[in-house]
Amino acid sequence: EVASAPPPFAVPDVLLHMTTTRSAKQWLPEYWRALIGWCAERGLSVGMIGSKPQVERERYHAGGWEEDLLRETALLDLRGETALPELAGTFAAARAAVAVDAGPMHIAVAVGCPTVCLFGNDADGDGASPINLWAPRAPNAIVLRTPAKCRVCVENRFKNEACLVEGHPCMRELLPTQAIAALERALTLPRAAAR
Repeated sequence: EVASAPPPFAVPDVLLHMTTTRSAKQWLPEYWRALIGWCAERGLSVGMIGSKPQVERERYHAGGWEEDLLRETALLDLRGETALPELAGTFAAARAAVAVDAGPMHIAVAVGCPTVCLFGNDADGDGASPINLWAPRAPNAIVLRTPAKCRVCVENRFKNEACLVEGHPCMRELLPTQAIAALERALTLPRAAAR
């Protein structure tokens, strides 16, 4: 069970969680921009959740790209606005979420939010995350995998903070079109019972 409390704001249709402690698991900023644009074209409100902006930069590799997205798109800034129970309540009230492999992704799935889970792992499980251990296994989780084949993170036992391959192919080849198609599907899913 996940403790839940109502958030102190109106919850957007779609929630995004973009950062992780290992930048090797992060999706590209321009891909997030494409996803946000798709939502805006359909009249869907979109909010970015996470820690306070300074913490995002210091611990979760946000750099300036989160601020760029906030400035250049209709993205709502909800970073640092919730305690954990309120974060669960926020996900419980959203229509869908898109997240990289990090704690908020698991909270979203646990409270029944239809969630697109972005993993830089191929069909064999090789890639940026220990997917066979950590991928959510629930009907409301749509786990996306990359077509790129890479074993570098596996060989480094996931101890590398950043991608060690030029061009970050595992996440670069996980295209916005894949995430958009998955989000479109997620928006039609019935809410799963909270676990």
